Amino acid sequence: MENVRFLPCGDQAVTVEWGSTIDAHINRQVPAFARKVEALSHPAITEVVPTYRSATVHYRPEVLSYEELKHLLAPPAQGSAEEAEELPVEEIPDLAENSAVCVPTMMPYITAFFMPRTKGDRPDVIPDGCVNFAFLGQFADTPRDTVFTTEYSVRTAMEAVYGLLGVDRGVPEVWGSVYDVRELLDSSVKLMDGKSPLEIELPGPLNVLKKPLLRVVKGTVVEKLLRDHDVIKEGML
Repeated sequence: MENVRFLPCGDQAVTVEWGSTIDAHINRQVPAFARKVEALSHPAITEVVPTYRSATVHYRPEVLSYEELKHLLAPPAQGSAEEAEELPVEEIPDLAENSAVCVPTMMPYITAFFMPRTKGDRPDVIPDGCVNFAFLGQFADTPRDTVFTTEYSVRTAMEAVYGLLGVDRGVPEVWGSVYDVRELLDSSVKLMDGKSPLEIELPGPLNVLKKPLLRVVKGTVVEKLLRDHDVIKEGML
């Protein structure tokens, strides 16, 4: 069991870990282990919580000691490492057509993140004059950032803590992708399902300008930039 580790989590749980990397084979071992432990139906085991590369087993120490639990879990832990199976590729189309269940659902609350708003509709993280409280999270207002991201929540918390406690540290800047021509070029191609803007039929005289403009940028750093971001493709020049 050289790849399986048992890590105590306080006095009522142990984590069984198969590795420290993101690995599909490791991930397949976890549910196999969880199923085997649950099948034991041991009175000391109260819950099995699987994650991507490990599983935490909660137990009652007054019924089973840590060493006894390790001894009990060792066979299913090792067995799952040896028996983890890959899904046969040839079965995927049939499973996708006949076994996958997709139920469309509405997410009414999520639209609140993206409702039109103006300055002042949401409170500043630290409102003017406040010295002992702040607003955190997605519905506080912080400049330039985009809601519905973890970074937004973390940044508002940093602003609040640093600002109220006078911590002399800067809050990480929001990456200015809106001003980055590389990102704008990438976005323009992705918005058109991978088509270059130069492949789109343009109105009247604009189409005539394509070739002359391409000849102007040929051999320049602009050509390289446009090629790097799939605006200019093979055969266009």
